[in-house]
Amino acid sequence: MCAANSSGAKVIINNPMVHLNPNIIMNTNMLDASYINKVKKFIFISSSTVYPNKKNFMKENDSNFNFFEKYFIVGWMKKFSEIMCLMYSEKIKNPMKTLIIRPANLYGPYDKFDWEESKVIAATVRKFYEKHNPIEVWGDGNDIKDFLFIDDFVDCINELINKDTGLFNVFNVASGKQTTVKMILNELSKIKKIKKLKIIYDKNKPSLIPVRKINISKIKKFISWHPKTSIQTGLKKTINWYKKNSR
Repeated sequence: MCAANSSGAKVIINNPMVHLNPNIIMNTNMLDASYINKVKKFIFISSSTVYPNKKNFMKENDSNFNFFEKYFIVGWMKKFSEIMCLMYSEKIKNPMKTLIIRPANLYGPYDKFDWEESKVIAATVRKFYEKHNPIEVWGDGNDIKDFLFIDDFVDCINELINKDTGLFNVFNVASGKQTTVKMILNELSKIKKIKKLKIIYDKNKPSLIPVRKINISKIKKFISWHPKTSIQTGLKKTINWYKKNSR
């Protein structure tokens, strides 16, 4: 279940309710339809927004209903959808298998690159491609995130589809590495061979959680999966795709 109403920091902060009703309705209807039609396993793409605002690496059992304030609505939406999955798997007769996936910040080809809904890597790639100089960055650039290239994510999901994951299970799917926005800017500068790039850090613009680290020991042990794409390679592939497909 990948369908979702999603966006970047600007939309989440300015209109936080935008993700509530559409996603709850989609998730509820898809779970109901899947159950009626005897789907063997329902895989729900959740979010790391279900974790608290902590500096340590988040494990699957660290979701404790204590959400980062700016994620309060989207975090609750995702968590409630997870609980609905649990209901279908463990609280009814003739249960349906469900699997919860909590991904990192996904990026790569086919991402949203428009200014209103793009997330940090997509927005920054577009700025580099359009030769913005100076480059404006929302926040101070020191936010720690976990970025995962989309191909690695898809590879993991494909392995889990036919794997016996039990009636109900939860997995983090991430890089397990710490990356700051400043590091992304540095790598993009190298790729585009820009020696003198002026960067303006606008701390008045919307930014989200300052630290998000994700533990991936469970998924690596379960299917011996590990991300193959470095941030450098992932950024190159993203730029090349955007160059060919931008209008």
